[in-house]
Amino acid sequence: MVRQLALSLACEGLLRYKTASGMSPHTIEDYRSSFKKRLVFFKDDPPIGSITRDQLVGFLAWLRDD
Repeated sequence: MVRQLALSLACEGLLRYKTASGMSPHTIEDYRSSFKKRLVFFKDDPPIGSITRDQLVGFLAWLRDD
């Protein structure tokens, strides 16, 4: 059985990677803020591989409207 990575864990991994690569703290906070909003949009914390293109586009559009 292949275990799929939850969206929350993928987001946390990206934050750690970007922090380690020297991205500015302000940019990291912007990422963190956007990732917190994903909890509102993706309430069930789906596996990253199950998110469709349409869901991702919908999330990005929703962020712009926020």
